[in-house]
Amino acid sequence: YSLVKYMLIKIIYKLPLFIILLTISYSISIILNSNTIAFIISILLYMTSSLINNLAVTYNIKWMKYLLTINWNISDYIFGNIKELENTNLKDSLIIIGIYYIIIMIITITNFNKKNIKNI
Repeated sequence: YSLVKYMLIKIIYKLPLFIILLTISYSISIILNSNTIAFIISILLYMTSSLINNLAVTYNIKWMKYLLTINWNISDYIFGNIKELENTNLKDSLIIIGIYYIIIMIITITNFNKKNIKNI
């Protein structure tokens, strides 16, 4: 592959990670009315995700394969690479990401509709 094609493939495979992090940040900012706290929580979640993933792989905790942090980086599947946690694949990861996205959006929309926003 050329460098441009490889970079485009990497960006496309990283999109679910960025979309989920932005959605989580937006949801937290709607719920807490604080953009700063939402940004900090999202960054902390991203930084601790590798710790969570390493714990799942090290101790072979089966139920952790359903966590969002295990599945949001689908770039691990590029060119036939196998994730470290057994019994995970691209299709299952995309389904889990979709389920979490829908849950987060339902929570966000519900909380947004409860806000008393007036058009001035």
